[in-house]
Amino acid sequence: MSSIGQQNINFILNYISDENLNLVASDFGGEQVRRVAFFPTEGRMQVNKLNRQIDQKVVHEERVYRADVDLKLDDTDIELF
Repeated sequence: MSSIGQQNINFILNYISDENLNLVASDFGGEQVRRVAFFPTEGRMQVNKLNRQIDQKVVHEERVYRADVDLKLDDTDIELF
């Protein structure tokens, strides 16, 4: 697992703990890419594990998206949560 993967895991575990959320299931680590959708008004999330062919497509989409976001990023003001 890459360090970013472990950082993501650490972040979410800390967030769950800090917010005193009730974790009823987890699916962390490994080599398989996941696509996650969070529905906060419903209190649920959906996790789909992707096959290797789709993995490569998602990696490409994420790189394109990141480059686009970096170009448009306004880092003069930020608010987290």
